[in-house]
Amino acid sequence: MSRVLLRGAQVITMTPDRPDSEHTDVLVDGDRIAWATVEGAKALGLADWVGRIEAGMQADLVAVDARALNLWPAHDPVATALHADIANIEAVMVAGTWRKRDHVLLASGLDEVKDQLRESGERLLHSIGPAGSPG
Repeated sequence: MSRVLLRGAQVITMTPDRPDSEHTDVLVDGDRIAWATVEGAKALGLADWVGRIEAGMQADLVAVDARALNLWPAHDPVATALHADIANIEAVMVAGTWRKRDHVLLASGLDEVKDQLRESGERLLHSIGPAGSPG
C-alpha cells in the first residue's frame, strides 16, 4: 500500500519497495485548486453548471482574510484556506448572491433566527432538567 506525504507543495508517493525519490511529482497551487473545483465538478457530473467562475455558472465563493494572526504568514494559499476558521471568512457568495461581505452577514431575519435558537436551547435544557439530576 502506498502513502502520500506532503512536503510544502511537493507530493511524494512512497511504496515499501521503492525509495521516495523515484516517485516525486510537483503539485502546484493551481492543480490543488482545480482538484477542488473543476475536476471535482467533473467527477460529480456537474461540470456544466459548477466548478468554474464564468458567466452562466453557479457561483459559490468564499473569501478568506489571511491577514489574521492565526493564518500568518500565509505562504501557501490552499493550506491557509484549509486552516481558516469562521472568524477568517471575509465574504461568501452563494449562487451569485453575496451572503456575507466585510465580515458581516447580509441575510435578513437573523435576530429572529437567534431568538429561535435561544428558545430551542432553553426548551432542551428544561427537558433534561438540572445537571446531575436523575433522568
